[in-house]
Amino acid sequence: MMLRAVKAARQSGQWLLGKMVRHAVILGYHRISEGPDPYQLSVSPQRMAEQLAVLTRIAHPLSLGELPEMLAAGRLPKRAVAVTFDDGYADVLHRAKPLLAQFGVPATVFVISGVLGGELWWDRLNRITSSIDGHDRRLTLPIGDALFNWPVEGVEPSTGSLRRALYPKLRALNHPARNAVLDELGELMGVPTDVTGIGLQRVVTADELRRLGDGGLVQIGAHTMTHPALSQLSAEQQREEIAGSRRELEVALDRRVTGFSYPFGDTGPGVGTIVDEAGFQYACGSRNAVAWRGTDRFFLPRFWMGNWDGPRFAGWLERWLDD
Repeated sequence: MMLRAVKAARQSGQWLLGKMVRHAVILGYHRISEGPDPYQLSVSPQRMAEQLAVLTRIAHPLSLGELPEMLAAGRLPKRAVAVTFDDGYADVLHRAKPLLAQFGVPATVFVISGVLGGELWWDRLNRITSSIDGHDRRLTLPIGDALFNWPVEGVEPSTGSLRRALYPKLRALNHPARNAVLDELGELMGVPTDVTGIGLQRVVTADELRRLGDGGLVQIGAHTMTHPALSQLSAEQQREEIAGSRRELEVALDRRVTGFSYPFGDTGPGVGTIVDEAGFQYACGSRNAVAWRGTDRFFLPRFWMGNWDGPRFAGWLERWLDD
């Protein structure tokens, strides 16, 4: 109850700030899909079209790359909104970009550079655990220095409960260790490692990455090489993930990459300085707030969008736009 009250107070404070100063609202998305959505990351193409129609009608969409300079100079237009996508799913190219072009709304897509063309670990986890063929499936899996036994005492066995039990344990691992656990889990469950048939539920390939950035409507930003929780890494590891993602994307695109997004919205002491030193001009987090002149350009806040229809989205957005 106390946490909900604190969150409500912070939201009210942000709303009040938004009514007192010129500001921008940054929207965050992940996938544009109508398929199964266990992590609540998707907006359907129809709902995305409705939300973009609202943006063009009641707001002033602008490119996120313009925002830090506009904020610093105090020349932000009224009702400014910027659109972002994290991870770089292929459906952003094939489904979102045509809609962005239809409505003339620019966007920035933060791409995980080390997984181009591949399946993200949380989607692979869901694919493997979804293969459970009964509630009596038992397994023992080495994870780090411990053994994970399933079922867990007191937890009703199901596809969702197994995924939820494994997710935080895998998130805490580094990329090679996580892949090794998923390889073994897939073998135990009889699920193939190839991604044939997963469709657009993967990161863009290098060719699709270039197509995503073609035309200037969509800017490409970096989202680390392997999507770690940065606060769990050493400063040296953080530098490699952050600067390495920029290097890899710039090689693939043959153009500068100036924006960064923190995986999971996870940061730690000094990480903003590392992002700055890596040559980025701004970075996005996941804190729900408006961006105004006093906002640190390396910790731009965002609001994460749900699969809302046009009227619901319009009602929500009007609350946060400046008058």
